[in-house]
Amino acid sequence: QGGAGGAARWSSWLPPRSFWERHFVTSYYDVVRRQRFETVPLCTFMHVDGYHLLFNMVTVFFFGRQLEQVLGLGRFLALYLASGTTAAATQLAVCGRRDQFVQVVG
Repeated sequence: QGGAGGAARWSSWLPPRSFWERHFVTSYYDVVRRQRFETVPLCTFMHVDGYHLLFNMVTVFFFGRQLEQVLGLGRFLALYLASGTTAAATQLAVCGRRDQFVQVVG
């Protein structure tokens, strides 16, 4: 078991790459020209590579657990989503028209 064949079977149920790029990656062009506003909060859940994902997971594991105990689950999730959405929107606003096609991910 395992090997390349195992990886192919495991990933065969995942949506194609175009699905992830359409819904979980945003850019100034997508938001302003195509009015794809839903991509701004959703891009917080996309990661560039495994190291990016790992760093975010470790940070949430150590820092997020303590913050969640202080705030409670509902307020922690609201803070998490608001922070990610604000960060993505700020990056889009700063890059703006000069970098219309720069993609924003988590």
